[in-house]
Amino acid sequence: MEGQYARRFFFWILAALFSITTILVVFYALGYRFSFARGVFIYGGSVTIKANPKNVEILLDDKPVTGKKVNYINSSYHIDGIRPGDYLLEVKAPGYQTWTKDISVNSGISTEFWNVVLVKNEYAKNDLHASGDKKIFISPKNDFLAFTSKMNGETALNILDLKTGIYRSVFKSKDHEMPGDGYKIEWSPHSDSVILPLKNNTDLSIDYFLVEIENSNSINIKDLVPDKNISYLRWDPKEKNILYFMADNNLYRLDKRQPDQLKLLAEGARSYDFASGKIYYLHVPSDIVYEIDLSGEQSPTQITNSPPEGVAGISFELIVYDKDRIVFEDKKNKSVYIWNQGKEDNYFRKLNIEAEGIQFSDDGKKLLYWNNWEIFIYFTRNWDVQPARSENEILDLTRFSEPVDSVQWSKDYEHVLFTVGNNLKIAELDRRDNCNIMDIFELKSSQSYVTSYFDAEKVYVSEKGAKDLFYSYFAIDFPEKEGILGIGG
Repeated sequence: MEGQYARRFFFWILAALFSITTILVVFYALGYRFSFARGVFIYGGSVTIKANPKNVEILLDDKPVTGKKVNYINSSYHIDGIRPGDYLLEVKAPGYQTWTKDISVNSGISTEFWNVVLVKNEYAKNDLHASGDKKIFISPKNDFLAFTSKMNGETALNILDLKTGIYRSVFKSKDHEMPGDGYKIEWSPHSDSVILPLKNNTDLSIDYFLVEIENSNSINIKDLVPDKNISYLRWDPKEKNILYFMADNNLYRLDKRQPDQLKLLAEGARSYDFASGKIYYLHVPSDIVYEIDLSGEQSPTQITNSPPEGVAGISFELIVYDKDRIVFEDKKNKSVYIWNQGKEDNYFRKLNIEAEGIQFSDDGKKLLYWNNWEIFIYFTRNWDVQPARSENEILDLTRFSEPVDSVQWSKDYEHVLFTVGNNLKIAELDRRDNCNIMDIFELKSSQSYVTSYFDAEKVYVSEKGAKDLFYSYFAIDFPEKEGILGIGG
């Protein structure tokens, strides 16, 4: 009889232990963790990470995370069931610099990091075996690289074929030289021609040459339109034979095949820009922005209602994303105004900085601008993905005691590439805890120039040592190319 009672007792003990274990497993699977300090179950939080490169090691408080889940659709990692609290999060990969951030994990909430970029300890330098002046200009399809050089008093336009590695001169002049930083070589939309602005050494005026790459034919735009004082010459965004320019506060459309049929698009225009298949121009003397179609067949549509903060008569240049997001740049005084028709309100404000450069992000939700020491981001729209941002918010990204240069967006528009001193760096926009700033490459001098081609994951660099006569050019692969198979691929 006593043995029967003992067996029953042992059975119920096992049943109770099984039930308790089952409950604990279910609670654990649902994300609950037991707090011995408080004596209760606490619903855990989680962390989600999407990184480049994709295959990374994740650590919380120096302990490797082994139970992370993989989302093969978006190549992200998910770590759940984390006890609420503060942690040191680290993301590592062999041969890369470590990304770190102090984070807070909250009950029932996923802390997300969708744009973690790791930088290699060392990048292979792909020498382009070409040399010339500082600035280089990449064609729209990454087929060619254009640059100028000057030797024995002769200015040359050179074209490097990035596929074959061969470069040749397609234009030369002893009467011209490249003007200052305000001018650049502009590729045609089909990468078969360029607009080459050059300073005439005789009268110091700017001559615009149309240079065909394949046959090296060139023509001065003044020969096509001899009676116009031309400025702001630009290609049509799609048509390779159509150009636009300003002359005596008027905006014109030119078909280079029929120069005698020059078309006046707008009278009293101070500057213009293209966006969304339209032309936006600043009217003189009202300083009101108007919109017209590329052909000039439709009547102008008024976009803004007043000059920036009542400031009139300044030679503003327009940088347009669309009719709701327009930047007014006063290059003489380096002042910048933003016209932002937001989702919550309308904003027409001055950005308090003497700006050296300005760039919209690809989606128009962010504006990058900077001076010699500081880099800022202005948010034109609300951003609900972590880290959340509000429209009309300004992020003071970073500042240095040395001059910054070659500032530009990275491929994901959540990082900024720039040079400081002899270093090419990248800074993230995520300011939760620290802003991760990593060194990508050490350069020969602080006079280097950097430009990116996102589609090919390439960064092109021109650099010159103290004893070098010309700048030399090379490329690195950045960011890491993403494989087709994703994580583990």
